[in-house]
Order: sequence, then structure tokens, then C-alpha cells
Amino acid sequence: DYQAFYKYKEHNFVYDKLWVVQSQGLLGGELNSLTKKNNENIEFPIFIKPRWGHETATSKNCFKIKCWDDLNEYKHIPDMMWSEFIDAKEQMTDFILLDGQIVHQITYVYSDTQNEFIDDWKYISPDNKPLPKIIDWVNRHMVGFTGIVNVQYRDDKIIEVSLRFARGGAYVLSTKNEYLI
Repeated sequence: DYQAFYKYKEHNFVYDKLWVVQSQGLLGGELNSLTKKNNENIEFPIFIKPRWGHETATSKNCFKIKCWDDLNEYKHIPDMMWSEFIDAKEQMTDFILLDGQIVHQITYVYSDTQNEFIDDWKYISPDNKPLPKIIDWVNRHMVGFTGIVNVQYRDDKIIEVSLRFARGGAYVLSTKNEYLI
């Protein structure tokens, strides 16, 4: 993601996961500024994770937090953020854009079973489609962009965006579809 972050400077704002949360009107903020005194109306569970997508990999330092006391264990980690917890199955779409227009999409259907954070399989088909709200977000925020936009979401709420294919293109290569590759 570092390469994409520096290559696409006009659109690298998508690597700010807090911005992604706020762009959808979801609750979220910097973890180090979250206190019970200032945020008594927050409903638990919440989700905490590293704020900058181009500086992290895998699910390191991503946690579901069930109560205020659980936060103390993680407040020392720099550049962490919190957001509302989205209790839904994760989904993902790779969009191919040309000057801000979606010209193709690959939506991955995840298996119902997982081995910790890894799915047993993902299904790729031209019949798989992203939710309209996800498409609307891409159209609204990726104006003028040419390249790949990987969007990860739970239900119709985006949790992470990257300017590259999912898993560096490994899923696309695994299709063995020479036209797609």
C-alpha cells in the first residue's frame, strides 16, 4: 500500500480509515481522545484499529471492545482509532476506474466459515455485485481517479479502502481467466 499511497497522492486520503468512517456519517474518532467523561453516550461494543491503512497489514491491533475498561489496554498504541461495531459479514469489491468512472468490478463472496480472520474461500463471479450504497460512495469520493479501488465493507458500511487489488491481485490471478488478468 505504500506504493499506491505515494503514487496516487490526490486520492490517498482513502487510507485514513477514520476519514472513511466519517465520510459515511458513522460514529468514530481517535482512540487517544476517547474518554468516558466526554462520550457517555457511546454504545458498546465498539471496534478499534490502526488509523492509517498504508502503514498496517493483516488484522494486527484490531479489536472488538465490549466496555470502557477494556480500552485501557490499547490506549498506548499510537495512531489508533475507534468506530461503531458493525455486526455483519465482511464483503469486498475491487473496482476498476477510468477517470472516476467504474468500468469493471469484481465482488468477492466470502465463505460462511473462517479460520480466525481468514476465510476458507472466496467466490468470484460476474454475477456478484456490490451494494448500491458502496457504488455510490465510490462514485462520490473517487472523482477523477484511474486505477484500482479495493473496498471492504460490512453490510453497507465501508470499513477500509485501498488503491490496489485485494491481496495484491492474487485472487484475480487464481481465476486463471486470461482476459481478466
